[in-house]
Amino acid sequence: MPAPLVDGDTVAVDGQVARVRVSSRRRRIGLTVERDSTLTLAVPEGCPAYRAQEFLRANRSWVIQKLQLRQETLPTYQVKHFTSGEGFRYLGRLLPLLLVDDPDASPRVLAGRMQIDRSIAEDPTRARHELIAWYRRTGKKWAQDRLQPWAARLGVSEPTVAVRELGWKWGSYSPVCVNDPQRGRINLNWLTFQVPAPLVEYVIAHEMAHAIIPDHSRRFWNTLRSTMPDCDTRRELLDDFGRRVWRGEIVNAS
Repeated sequence: MPAPLVDGDTVAVDGQVARVRVSSRRRRIGLTVERDSTLTLAVPEGCPAYRAQEFLRANRSWVIQKLQLRQETLPTYQVKHFTSGEGFRYLGRLLPLLLVDDPDASPRVLAGRMQIDRSIAEDPTRARHELIAWYRRTGKKWAQDRLQPWAARLGVSEPTVAVRELGWKWGSYSPVCVNDPQRGRINLNWLTFQVPAPLVEYVIAHEMAHAIIPDHSRRFWNTLRSTMPDCDTRRELLDDFGRRVWRGEIVNAS
């Protein structure tokens, strides 16, 4: 009997290589082209390598089309200067940077401006760290206030929320929270809070729907649409904004 695949294995077919993610909640194989153009094969427990190879081979043309589309829609990377007038977005709103002589402004939003102490801005690496920490704190508080309505609409328990670095992902869902095993956990990327609020709510509802259906099957999308009828429009807008968000690149980083 062939040995089953395990998390972290790779499957290669005709030059295409996919990383394996095993899930006890899956019943079918799924294939995702990630934002960095790598491939992820999500497989159920006990899945042998030959089944994953057959699935990857059968979807080769689809993968090629997705990779070509991804090449045509490469993100426009933003590189930020920590000088007065530079713009940083929060929930879609552009906040011009204002350097101030105030150690308590590290950073904060006041009168429609993102304020940072001048001494912090003189060290771009430190300024980047402080600003991302601000996105994480502020974004978490904003998200926590919006979990209950979506949990009620989906009929699931309200999860905990964490804001962190997630690479190219807007968010992720874990069915078990370490500190509270009865609740799931939503992880949100700190950069998600640069896009308009309705799109952040789409990410929240999307991840929360994974408490019901762990994959991106037709049943998943139907469940999400029944809760958020305009989710397809929001998803398209999120993809567009995703090519223009600031991902932490700075000038004069040491």
